Amino acid sequence: MKKLKIFMLTLAVSMLVTVAFAQKSPVIKGSILNNRFENVTLKLAYGSNPESYGSAKINDDGTFELKSTVENNDIYALYFNDKDNFLVVLAPGQTINLVINADDLRSIPSVSGSASMDFAKQAGDIIGYGRKMLDSINTALQSDKRQQYFYSFSQNFSVLYQSCDDVNVEIGKLYDSVDSLKAKTDFYAPAGKLNSKYVEEYSYYSNNLLRTIVSSYSPIENFAHNSLTLYDFKNNRVSGYDDFYAKLDQYLVQMVHNNTLVTSSMGKFIEGANDLIADRDSLVFADVFDKKKVKTEWCAKVVALLNENYTTLSATASDLHKKTAITTKDGKEIFNNAQSIVSGIVQQYQEMYNKVGEQNNADMKNLLLQNKEDIAVLMFLDVFPREKNVALHSEIVKALHAKYPNHLLVSERYKIETAPANATAVGAIAPELAFSDPEGNIRKLSDLRGKIVLIDFWASWC
Repeated sequence: MKKLKIFMLTLAVSMLVTVAFAQKSPVIKGSILNNRFENVTLKLAYGSNPESYGSAKINDDGTFELKSTVENNDIYALYFNDKDNFLVVLAPGQTINLVINADDLRSIPSVSGSASMDFAKQAGDIIGYGRKMLDSINTALQSDKRQQYFYSFSQNFSVLYQSCDDVNVEIGKLYDSVDSLKAKTDFYAPAGKLNSKYVEEYSYYSNNLLRTIVSSYSPIENFAHNSLTLYDFKNNRVSGYDDFYAKLDQYLVQMVHNNTLVTSSMGKFIEGANDLIADRDSLVFADVFDKKKVKTEWCAKVVALLNENYTTLSATASDLHKKTAITTKDGKEIFNNAQSIVSGIVQQYQEMYNKVGEQNNADMKNLLLQNKEDIAVLMFLDVFPREKNVALHSEIVKALHAKYPNHLLVSERYKIETAPANATAVGAIAPELAFSDPEGNIRKLSDLRGKIVLIDFWASWC
């Protein structure tokens, strides 16, 4: 009877050992949303080790069951092909139920059976939420009616404003050319009567100046006819910018007034100038313009046309000089104000963007620190560049090293964190210092942690 009991006990122990060993083979039960893959293989996620730790065929419904030979708690990757893979932390004895989205292998729709993968899901959710929120803010900016209006306005108004400035330059040239013609006329035809010995000179100068005047007038006339038909600055305005629109309307009215003033005052003179140019070209073509009588009669018509219109043109020129200067100044101010409004709107969204990003980063850092002894932290630590997060990297890597001193990735990072060059890097935790104070008591730097400490290093000869 005693032998039977011993045999049964031995058998029970043997069965327990068998069960224990059976539990050491981890299993991943997966379900792939939007599946397009056929097979899955488990490999180490880092290094050059090509060893497979298990593989499985993916069923038509996207499910698979992968029985692994994993013997160490580590970071692995489910490889679906050469390009697509999914990171997973797996330990002996685990059975993980996992849902994967083939269209977004960075996310974890659902997981159970692993504390490390629960953490990975939380981290992925924080990153995904932050990305979603930042995309949402960017979309909101692009669809903001104010931003759309003033961005479009700035582009269109810059064209109008530049064209108006170009026209103002032509207006200046126009009246300068008229003044030049007047000066030549007063010199060669004092008191309105052309000196016969200056017919050749006056014919030459007046012909060139008339053509310059007509050439300068052409873009002014075109602008006057088309300036307000190309762009609509009256409709689809957004509310809340009454002062801006008041300044804009004033500018548009003044711009039209300037051009109307030019065309109304210059119209008769330009018509006469065109007739004289056409008449001269016709006479030259007929080979009769070189006859002194013909040339003299043509020059007399120029003198008469100018003297009939110059008083009005001169008065208009003085008025236009002041008004075009005002439109140039106002146009620049309106354009700058529109761009400032766009910048202000963008800044509002930028502040929202920064706030969400900062909160997202804070949540992520807190989660990493709460799980700093979990090997899965290495999957997310580099979200924060080490050069800007020295203290975070140092704390996590040292915690991991205490638990996984022989892990390849951990030991490599630990060497970096404990290297002499990094011990006093900006942002690193200051190394321990212990010196006697003036009373001879040993004071440690660590005793002052949490306080602002100024450390002054000096030599005995100072």
